[in-house]
Order: sequence, then C-alpha cells, then structure tokens
Amino acid sequence: MKIAWFSHTAETNGAELSMLEACKGLIERGHQISAILPWTGPLVNLLENIGAVIYISPYLFWTCSRKPYPSLIQRVRRAASNYLSGRRLKDVLLQIAPDVAVTNTITIPSGALAAHWAGIPHIWYIHEFGEEDHGFDYYFGKNYTFGFIRNYSDRIIVDSDAVFKKFCPFIGKDKLCKIYYAVDIPKSNYREETKGVQTGTINLIQVGRIIESKKPDDAIRALGILVRKDLDVRLTFLGSASLDYKTKLEIIIAEENLTDKITFLPFTENPAALIRKADVLLMCSRNEAFGRVTVEAMKQGLPVVGARSGGTIELIKDGWSGFLYTPDNHEDLAQKIETIYQQRTLLKQMGDNAHTWANEKFTMGKYVSDLETVFGEVINNECMQNEMN
Repeated sequence: MKIAWFSHTAETNGAELSMLEACKGLIERGHQISAILPWTGPLVNLLENIGAVIYISPYLFWTCSRKPYPSLIQRVRRAASNYLSGRRLKDVLLQIAPDVAVTNTITIPSGALAAHWAGIPHIWYIHEFGEEDHGFDYYFGKNYTFGFIRNYSDRIIVDSDAVFKKFCPFIGKDKLCKIYYAVDIPKSNYREETKGVQTGTINLIQVGRIIESKKPDDAIRALGILVRKDLDVRLTFLGSASLDYKTKLEIIIAEENLTDKITFLPFTENPAALIRKADVLLMCSRNEAFGRVTVEAMKQGLPVVGARSGGTIELIKDGWSGFLYTPDNHEDLAQKIETIYQQRTLLKQMGDNAHTWANEKFTMGKYVSDLETVFGEVINNECMQNEMN
C-alpha cells in the first residue's frame, strides 16, 4: 500500500508519536509512507529515519484552545486559508498517488479536502475527545465539524472505547472503529531489579504536559495529605508547563509545605529512564482519551493510580494492576497511594500484573495488522465502487 499521512504538527506529542509508531510498523511490513507536515520540526527527522518520504506544506488548525476565541472575521480567514491549503495539498496527493490518505487528529481539515478533490479514499484518525481534554473550540461549531469529519471520511479510527462513545452520536457506528496503539518500547526498559521496595521512599511520577486538565494539583494535594501523615513520599512532574500555570502550582506547593518533596523536570522525548526510577505512575487527567503514558509505565512494571474516567478505565484493572480513584478527589487519590505505601508487596504484584497484561495487549504486530485491515477495506471498497461506475 501507498499511504499519505497528514500530521497536524511536526512535534513529538502523543498523537504524533502514535503516527510515528504506525508508520514505522507499516514500513517494516513493506508499505510506502509519505508524511505531510505543516512545518519542519523534530518529528521530521524521526520519520525520515524510519524511511518515510517527507513533504512540507503549510496548513492551519480549525480548532483552538485558548481564549479569547476567534472572531467571525478570523474564522472566515481561517476557512479561506484551509481551503487554499487543501487545493495545494491536492496537488501533493496527485504527485504521491497514494492508495489512501490519513488525517491525524481532529484539528486539521485540509488533508480531507485534498483527498476529496484528488479522488483518494480518506481515513480520519482521532486521538482526542476535543473539548474535554484540550478545551477545543471549533471554528465552525461542533456539529458542523463532526459532520464534516463524517462526510469526508471513508472510515474514522479512534483510540479507545471512551472516544468511540463520545463520537458515536455525531458520526454513527458504521464508520467508526477502535484500534489500540502498540506503545512500543524496548523490552530492556522493564525494571524488575528495582520493583517492590520494602522500605523507604515511595517515588511517584506524573508524565506529560503540565496543564490544568491533567490535574497536577490533585497529585500535589494528595501528596500533602500523605506527608502530613509522616509518610516518605516524593513526587516528580516530567513535562513542560507554562510559566503562569507553574507559578500557580508553586503557590499550592508552598501552601502544602512540599517544596522539598516535589521536583519539576523538563520534557524529554524518551521518558523511559525516568519512569523506571519511579515506583508508581499517577494518571490524574480527568479526561484522558487513551493514556499512552499509562501503558508505557505498565510495560515497565509500574502500577498506575489513575482517575476513574475516560480511557484510563480501559487500562487499569482496579486493585490488580493499579488503582482507580474518584476524579477531582485528592483525598481518594491519597488513600489509594497510602494503600500501596503500607502494603509494599502490591508494588511488585501490581507491577508484574501490569507488565504482563500491557505487553500482551499492546503489540506492534496487532497494531499494524489492525491498521492494514482497515486501510485494506477502504481501498477495496473504493476499487469496487470504481468498477461499478
């Protein structure tokens, strides 16, 4: 198969890493990947290293997540820009001549427009809820946007049952399908030699962008409860944060008297080594569409304590591979962490369970086969329609 894949950015966030992972697996199976990006960035080199052909052509989001939201004039200008981008991208697709085109995330419409005008089957790959996890506002309203996604896609892939449920009323079951990522990490990252510490400090880690929807304040306030009980617990945040939001968190940290208990570390493209040093991963996000970091930690043998919401409930078996807690309830979060602290054997038991389950559930072989099945069905349907016409 020849596949043209539109990325919404050239960065290395979760959706982009999932695209990279898919492209790597497909290329290893002999498929040809052309990756189209709106600008140059770290993702370009990673894609080139796995054998993808790169095309750079600018195009813009039709979503935003920062207030004030765009005015009517700004929205009209954005529509015109994306229309023109779609026309340019049509020529790119005609040059590539792929069997199928894929748009990564709900944030960009130009790839779908280009595929439509070029007469190429199109698949939309949705990795997010939208409003709930990123606070998206849609330039042309939610109903129009989701209707466009439905009408300009032959199939729509989502990354969890939770996201499937979110989009089903707008798109319908007939076009939606769920495919779990592989979350491919080196097997050597399993940290069996350090699991199950019987005494001393319990190290917690929260990985990912440090933003309000990820609820880092829950983790901080839960830690405060534990420290006031004289429990030896420390917390590391691994990820980027805006200066304003980090300042707000530092105020909470000072109020809880936790300055010497919490560490902020900058974003890294390979967090595995830092995850291995921790004992428990926290997934406090109130609306995590999937939870790539959760699976990364589980594959490395860490139990995970996560909010009982979104895709997280599909990943954590409560009391077996970690604990689920009531979202926005830091007292419940603290209680779950304390249970692990007081019963240290849970670190190894839950970590072993998480490691076994995650490595059996999320594999590159299954991920690529599932993608091949969906892509193949779309291509075959297109061929049948062409023959009928």
